[in-house]
Amino acid sequence: QAEVGSAKDFDFLMIDTQGSLTKEMAQFLLQSSLIITPCRVSRDDLVGQGWIEVFLKQSGQSELKPPILTVLNGVNKRSSILAHVIEQLKNDGIQVANTCISQRVCFAETNVNKISVIGYNKTATNELLDLTNEALNLLKDEV
Repeated sequence: QAEVGSAKDFDFLMIDTQGSLTKEMAQFLLQSSLIITPCRVSRDDLVGQGWIEVFLKQSGQSELKPPILTVLNGVNKRSSILAHVIEQLKNDGIQVANTCISQRVCFAETNVNKISVIGYNKTATNELLDLTNEALNLLKDEV
């Protein structure tokens, strides 16, 4: 488990843009200690990753730029395209999380059942815990 020192607090601001980041919403990016961008292995989502960088550059405050962690979600971990996409993103200078979130029925059922996957599905829980620890370790390294 990641332990973040008590000398620094982190605020988590979660915005679900549903793939539509506007200039008005982009101002909140600079308020973050870490920007986590979920991304499916699709052309539209992959292109959308670049817009985060564009908005940060247009802000004119590059010294405040928080790190960006791209999280591939809705993936089939046995898919050959996944490894190719990860390699391509890294070659493009994009920081990709080691933890990918798999396509699982339990995630879709959370809205219907109004219950979190945490504690309900062990494999999904472990993926989310791994991702959380990865993000916290990244924040700890930034301090």
